Amino acid sequence: MKTIFLALFCSLLLSTPALSRCNDKKNVYKVCSDQLEIFNSASAKARTQNKMLIVNFGAEWCPWCHSLHKLFSNDQFKTKLGTKANFVDIALYKKRDKLASGQKVLKKLISWAESKVKMQGMPFIAILNPRNNKVTLLNTADLEQNTKTSKGHNSDKVFKALSLSMDSIK
Repeated sequence: MKTIFLALFCSLLLSTPALSRCNDKKNVYKVCSDQLEIFNSASAKARTQNKMLIVNFGAEWCPWCHSLHKLFSNDQFKTKLGTKANFVDIALYKKRDKLASGQKVLKKLISWAESKVKMQGMPFIAILNPRNNKVTLLNTADLEQNTKTSKGHNSDKVFKALSLSMDSIK
């Protein structure tokens, strides 16, 4: 009887979703990883390379977040921006639940920002100068270019907003 109970208990334990391995390899937002570690690594790399760090806060379920990630990954956009900045995606949510480590990164950058911008939705951008820890924050709603069939961002508006923001925290 003990053997049957133990077998059932182990079977139940192994099938519990909370104990299953997290798999986010195909995701833009790496929710299985500590977001503070991702941020600290990206910040250190940007500091070493003498670049700004553009932090794209978002969630896997957010189409505008994916649009901005796609724009930041675009070679033409990167060329236009030059060698001024690195990009990192930080997850704020795992499914619909707040991701604690992503929220810590957001709070940290908001505390460093000189002008307090209230986050109005996602994606939300923080631009960090890792040499002096100056930060500027951007809501992205005004940078969108939505149509009836797609949700996205206007690359010219995004470029201009990033350029002005980076100039303000040199």
